Amino acid sequence: KMIKQYRRDIFKGIMDRRPIRYYRENTADYISALTNDMKLIEDNYIAALLNTFKLVVMFAVTLVILLILTPMVTAILILTFLLMF
Repeated sequence: KMIKQYRRDIFKGIMDRRPIRYYRENTADYISALTNDMKLIEDNYIAALLNTFKLVVMFAVTLVILLILTPMVTAILILTFLLMF
């Protein structure tokens, strides 16, 4: 949803420009730079952020499942984990 909104905003920004500005600037370079910037932001920020959220959710769900199945083993794992720190 965030990526779609970001792309929609960029497209709207390009299409809202006055035609006279397209004639003064090299529009192909402008659009190419915007799409490359979008791709860089998606790859380096948004994808990394979503991957981090995914790993946090997986960790939390795994911890809950461990607590339900074997609370004693989970407690020992948490204690050894804290001991490492």
